[in-house]
Amino acid sequence: MKTLKFNFNHPVKGMVRLLNKINPRQKCTLPLDTESGQCAEISIDELPVGEWKAFLEWEHDGRDYFYEKEFEIS
Repeated sequence: MKTLKFNFNHPVKGMVRLLNKINPRQKCTLPLDTESGQCAEISIDELPVGEWKAFLEWEHDGRDYFYEKEFEIS
């Protein structure tokens, strides 16, 4: 199983957007929820080969957060 792992300093509830850098029509949005811990694992098994970007958005203590990560599936 291929996954992206993100560790946080606090519980997180938000969303993840995955976008193919070469073909922007290949994209998906997933929930982001670390309800029982502070680590989020996002399955990327269903994504096709290529260069991707992950955009994470969440709110904590009244503040909005955003994180962007590029990755490649070969």
